[in-house]
This record gives sequence, C-alpha cells and structure tokens, in this order.
Amino acid sequence: MCKIIITGAGGFIGSHTYKELLRLGHPKSEIVPLDIRDSVLFPEIKIIKCDILSPELANYIEKGDKILHLCAIPVIGGDNKKMFRINVEGQINLAECALAKGAERIVFSSSGAVYFGNQEIYPPVDENTPTQPNTYYGFSKVVAENVLKMHQNELPFIILRYGYIYGRGSKDAISLFLNALSENKSSIIFGGHQIIEKVYVKDVVQANILALNTSSMNEIYNIGSGTSLSIYQIYEICESLMNRRIEPIIERLRTWDPKSFWYNINKAVKNLGYSPKWTLTEGIKDMLREKRKKGEI
Repeated sequence: MCKIIITGAGGFIGSHTYKELLRLGHPKSEIVPLDIRDSVLFPEIKIIKCDILSPELANYIEKGDKILHLCAIPVIGGDNKKMFRINVEGQINLAECALAKGAERIVFSSSGAVYFGNQEIYPPVDENTPTQPNTYYGFSKVVAENVLKMHQNELPFIILRYGYIYGRGSKDAISLFLNALSENKSSIIFGGHQIIEKVYVKDVVQANILALNTSSMNEIYNIGSGTSLSIYQIYEICESLMNRRIEPIIERLRTWDPKSFWYNINKAVKNLGYSPKWTLTEGIKDMLREKRKKGEI
C-alpha cells in the first residue's frame, strides 16, 4: 500500500493532521510521521525521528507515496541561517529523495508571508497576486515553492499558502490573548484596526487532506476562512468567550505586519472542494474546550 509521509509530524499542524487521518480510517501502518521531536500536543503519536536534511530521509519513502511537507522553522527574527537550511535545503533534500524513490506527489505548506511585502496588496488576496516577501521566512517559502516548480514534470506538487492559523498548540495572537486573559493579564495588540483573517487549524487539516487526494496537480491554493475582522474585534471575541474585560496594550504594527490581509479562497473551494467549517467564534470555543480538557487554561 502507498503511504502518507508527514514531515514535521510533531508540530502544531502535523499533529492535528495525523490525528484526523486516523479518525478518517487510515491505518497507522500507512502513515509515516517524521520529525526530530516528539509531539507535544499528542504524546501518543509515535514519531519516527528523522532530520529533514539527512539523506536517510529517502529510507522512509517508497514508490507511489504521498508526502505532506510541514517541516519548517517559522520564527521571524530568529536564526535566519538555520531557518534557511531547514526551509530551503530541507526542501531540496526532500525533493531529491522523493524523485529518487518515485513519490507520487508533495503537498507543501507555504504561507501568506510570501505576499506581505507587496505594497500593492488589495485584499482579498488571490493566487495571482505577485509574491514579494518582507522577511527571510517569507523569502524561504518562495524559494522552497520554486524548488518544487523546477521538478513538476517528474514530481507533481500542490502548494498551500496558509493564512493566519489558530488552534490548540499554536503560538498566534489568539493563543496569546486567551493565555493572558486566563491569567488576568493585559494582552499586547499590534495595531488593532487592521483587518485580518484567521483560519482554524481543523480547516487547514481539511485542506491538507483534500490536497493529498486531489487530481488537480501543480497548483497553488490560498487557504483561509473566507471571513475577516479587525484584530481588536478578534480580541473582543476572546474577552467575551473568557468572560473577562481587560484593556489591552496597543503597540505599533511590527515591520513585517501587513496593514490588512485576507484571502480570496475561491480557487481552493472550486478545485479542491475546500469548505471552511469553523466560524471564528465556534473555532475559539472548540479551542477552549480542548485547552481546558488538557488543563492548559
């Protein structure tokens, strides 16, 4: 049987995707969760330790396998050289291993950060918007996308450009808001009036699985929720659901933050059959249920 290889399976999105594949009936023997670390969210996932830069990566791939490539370093302002090694050299190593073994496809997790430096952005952003990153992280994603495009005739790809993701295990603004509110502390809001889109991790998982099965190959899709609010309105929803009222600390937008950013997801809806299920309020409620169940809040 052909397998599903997940790189970065111990991470936020990888762990959620692995669990959903099991729920949908995929046998554990047909899912290969690779990472250099264990899953913090789901310790029961038996991670196979493998470095994305190692030639041993090829040992886990067989002809016809599908690869969901989630391994990346997302930190902005950290060790950019290390980040580039993982995000770009790791992509090259994975592509070469996949080509050598005859993998069926690579589904690659890219990011809205590929667009953030484009001063001509007029949301909603579609896939024809020119990429122009304003961080090394965004640039690493553009380069990694181009690595796949180089090999598209021998190794089909699907690129998913995720929007701002939230959910249990994320380190996004919503998680920071909820954690601060639970401790009766003030949250920091950068800007406040900018309109952004938040997409729940369970909708991102849906997109991942659709991409693993689609016949529409060598395509790029923006993955978002289809709705947008100001970051201050998002904070107010968190306040309401936590039954707290704590005035936030307002600071200037950071240099890499777009003034406003949300997606046109029509292409993913039409070609992938993607259909976001979670409103922001219901997604945060579900996230809170999971965090409370685990004693995290």
